[in-house]
Amino acid sequence: MILQGKNLIISANGSVIAAAKSCTLNVDCEKIKVSSPTDGQWEHIIAGMKSWSLSTSHLVKADTTSDTPIRNAVARVGQTYTIRVQVNGLSSDYLTGSALCHAFQVTATKGNLMQGSFKFTGSGPLT
Repeated sequence: MILQGKNLIISANGSVIAAAKSCTLNVDCEKIKVSSPTDGQWEHIIAGMKSWSLSTSHLVKADTTSDTPIRNAVARVGQTYTIRVQVNGLSSDYLTGSALCHAFQVTATKGNLMQGSFKFTGSGPLT
């Protein structure tokens, strides 16, 4: 069965900050070069430390508690959050980790819906 993206929800510290129309989760592993005593002219690699990052793409909506939704989004940059990523609509299938919000971008084209994106870099495991 092929999964469809559904209910792309990014929560930070327990509050939904982006009901994203798309998100990208990257998990990477450092590659450490090593050599072998039997074939020293060939590169071998072993796994090093893991890292992860997350970016969202969402529509910017009016905040019912504030008249400054863009200012509130900008204020998130530089803050560390506990992130919960749920991408397929199953409440039991999610990932959690601590991440630094290091970027916010807004695209505001006259006559179009305003779009925003957040970029997070993980700090520690994503479980």
